[in-house]
Amino acid sequence: MIKIPMRCVGCQQVFFLYPSDRQHRPNWQFCSRTCRLNHPEVRFQKSVEPEPMSGCWLWIGPRQWNGDYGRFLEFEGKTAKVVLAHRWAYQHYRGPIPLGLTLDHLCRVRSCVNPWHLEPVTRAVNVLRGIGITAQALRKGACPQGHPYDIVIVERGRRPYRACRQCARARHRAWVQRRRARTASP
Repeated sequence: MIKIPMRCVGCQQVFFLYPSDRQHRPNWQFCSRTCRLNHPEVRFQKSVEPEPMSGCWLWIGPRQWNGDYGRFLEFEGKTAKVVLAHRWAYQHYRGPIPLGLTLDHLCRVRSCVNPWHLEPVTRAVNVLRGIGITAQALRKGACPQGHPYDIVIVERGRRPYRACRQCARARHRAWVQRRRARTASP
């Protein structure tokens, strides 16, 4: 029987297979067990546990120091670098992440590495979609008194902040009255 030359998916080395090996050998793309176990996709899948109800791929491998996002070791030749697991998954399965954009978890699960649950968006959009203090404050359309936020006040040397005109006028009137009262009484 004639052996067929094949190129290993892992190390790109040429090896030979019998035609029947493709049917009986489940990992016929690899030249050896070591090559198969070191292949990035195989290593990635070992650290993923699919969640059937939501469709999330939960990362059960190593995580960042805060315990949220997964870490994955990517080898380039003899050097290795740590990358975020969800970023690796998106780049591997869907393509490059556009410059200037970050990945937003549409499912809101930070340990999810399913590339179809990730969307490249700007940092501002990602923050606004979240549940942090900034997002909550920007979602409010009215001040505590119920007036609409319609102006952004920018003072020199300070960060810009939102205010409603009516409350800003009322504060200014109160300040003017206090100042007049101070200067009027000797």
